[in-house]
Amino acid sequence: GERRARAESPAAAFAGRFAAAGNERVRVREVPFVPMWEVRGEDPGTGMRLGPDWWLVTGEAEPRPGWVDVSGQRTVIELTGPGARDVLITGCPLDLHPGVFTGHAQTVLGRAPVILARHGDAYRVLVRSSYTDYLAKWLIDALDG
Repeated sequence: GERRARAESPAAAFAGRFAAAGNERVRVREVPFVPMWEVRGEDPGTGMRLGPDWWLVTGEAEPRPGWVDVSGQRTVIELTGPGARDVLITGCPLDLHPGVFTGHAQTVLGRAPVILARHGDAYRVLVRSSYTDYLAKWLIDALDG
């Protein structure tokens, strides 16, 4: 498919600060452009279910008729390392124990509405672009604390 570049997100401005605030237990980075589509109606058979008849498909999927490209609406921030969960639990009301939180959920992180997805020991935070600056600052404070 065709590759599109997204305008630089606010989180990109924090890349150096993320690197400086991170340590051997937690690394934070903005994931480069991730294609995303919202799908309403019939189950597309892939993606994250966000509600009744509502999915978010991410990655290198082939868009189908009716899929709405929302790639520019969210920034994806990834936390990895053995301390990633510890940082997230300071601002997320979900039980993030690996035995309980195995997939994804819509929630809040530091008062910002997000989709939180777990991939093994990595967590991806999909935040609306308008909240990215706030959440990036919140994450840096959480890493420093």
